[in-house]
Amino acid sequence: MAKRVFAGFEEQIKAIAPDANLEIRPALGSAAELEAAISEFEGSKKVMVILRSNGAKALGKRPPSIPTFIGGANHPGQLGVIADLSAPEGNITGVTYYIDYETRLESFQAVIPDLKTIHLIVEEGHPSGPVDAEGTMAACATLNLTCTSSAVKGRDAIVADIEKNNGVSLIVLGNQAPLYDQNMDAINVAAGDAPVAAYAAGAVKLGCSNGALRGRS
Repeated sequence: MAKRVFAGFEEQIKAIAPDANLEIRPALGSAAELEAAISEFEGSKKVMVILRSNGAKALGKRPPSIPTFIGGANHPGQLGVIADLSAPEGNITGVTYYIDYETRLESFQAVIPDLKTIHLIVEEGHPSGPVDAEGTMAACATLNLTCTSSAVKGRDAIVADIEKNNGVSLIVLGNQAPLYDQNMDAINVAAGDAPVAAYAAGAVKLGCSNGALRGRS
């Protein structure tokens, strides 16, 4: 998601402001590096763009002194970066990939009419993981679905968790790339007869879908 947001931003900024001094920092290795980059940009730039959920979350802890655009991130309110999404405050605005969780689960129900149980897997330690988990559990309660969730990290833990929980109507992968980037083949095998869905387009391209679900029944 962050790559797509950046590609679109870069294309448009070059079209509408070809003379803009666009300084690009690749993925940073730590929170300290991100803090240093934000501080440096505040002292040298007129505006900045901060991508990904961890970037947005960092801004919630230290509001920027220059206009800042966020993108490639989950719900800004739940990440703590913006209090009022209808009137963003603190020099921050932007876009989110957030979609209401009831809408997501209703789309799964449209494909699996007898959907009763869901097991959600999110990436342990990822800032968007709790957003996915809390939103899914609340939507499950509203839709009278029985749902569980796990926060795991690493291929072995992901596969083990799926094997433990593959008796459900549907396994759902959260919107965190490390879950599926190198793991979809193993995930599909571990799921057995349970169909696998995802909140992320990347996982769909690698072999599962939140529309035409991939399963082995």
